[in-house]
Amino acid sequence: MNPQNEKLNQKIQQNNDTSNAVYSIVTCNRTPKVNPGEKLEIEIFLSGYGIPEKNKLSIKWSSPYVIDKKNPGFFSYCIAAA
Repeated sequence: MNPQNEKLNQKIQQNNDTSNAVYSIVTCNRTPKVNPGEKLEIEIFLSGYGIPEKNKLSIKWSSPYVIDKKNPGFFSYCIAAA
């Protein structure tokens, strides 16, 4: 590894060690118009940087009608670094 890359990697590691993790939840409504009884599709992204002390994502909703117990849908994930 060349010296310039080595210095950059050290700086990145130092920032990761001293910075607080900062994350935001980004939502995208995939079905903006829904008739009663139809399914609603929402994408939820967790975007940010830093290494959090604890890694836990909890999703809560306020109505028992949001999730269908017989057909709850699915959850997928992707971890990517920019």
